[in-house]
Amino acid sequence: MGREIHGMHRSPEYRSWESMKTRCYNVNTTQYCDWGGRGIEVCERWLNSFKNFYQDMGDRPQGKYSLDRINVNGNYEPTNCRWASRTEQARNQRLFSTNTSGTAGIYWCTLRKKWYVRLGVGEKYIDLGTYSNIDDAIKARKAAEEKYWGASV
Repeated sequence: MGREIHGMHRSPEYRSWESMKTRCYNVNTTQYCDWGGRGIEVCERWLNSFKNFYQDMGDRPQGKYSLDRINVNGNYEPTNCRWASRTEQARNQRLFSTNTSGTAGIYWCTLRKKWYVRLGVGEKYIDLGTYSNIDDAIKARKAAEEKYWGASV
């Protein structure tokens, strides 16, 4: 297959398409372990065709939007991708293997022997304190989601 001519090689959409493929298939990138290393793939329709990707995804909205998978364990494909804000992406994260609370943003602090709670809002994290009881930590996290995100997830 020859190279596609589209005149968008410097566009944010093209950079997102390239980055998506790099995360999934370049074992030398630091991001590989969280995408390709977990079995995340790019659908056949998009893998070798920016034109198809752009046709399905359209223009990236103005501002700090980026490509997001709706199901964080699913592949990059038209039915599982959207342009999302940082807040939307912060609400749509998988639990890390080290998470023992079962709830995003709540971590056990070994030093303090308490649950540490934080919430991503925009480009920063808000520390919500430490709690001895996991139920209190979850309540604090849910209340902060309501306050900063407008709804509990």
